[in-house]
Amino acid sequence: MLKLMVDRDVVDPTIQVRWCASRDLLGHLRIKEAKNPHLLIVLAREFSSSSGPWLKEESLVCIPLEQGMQYMQIPASGDYKLFATIVWGPKWRLKQVKEWAQKTDARLLDK
Repeated sequence: MLKLMVDRDVVDPTIQVRWCASRDLLGHLRIKEAKNPHLLIVLAREFSSSSGPWLKEESLVCIPLEQGMQYMQIPASGDYKLFATIVWGPKWRLKQVKEWAQKTDARLLDK
């Protein structure tokens, strides 16, 4: 299990995102021979439209899992959701993910 922790009473546009990986998760990554695991974090803003709610990616970061904490900027007031997943692979692949994270501006469906 991966646990994300964020202070909900935020008044500053910078938030501290912390995470903790369970022993089971770390064991699973070892079994999968995951080299250089990183946490891909997506900060998405919630919007409503006539076709229903949707999310717009505002910020993406890819950080080494062992770092355990990252500061992220909230670009404007509003409701946000935070998503995260673990990615791994060769350094060149993670570099591609990081570059994509810096360039992308994708819509994410809220399901």
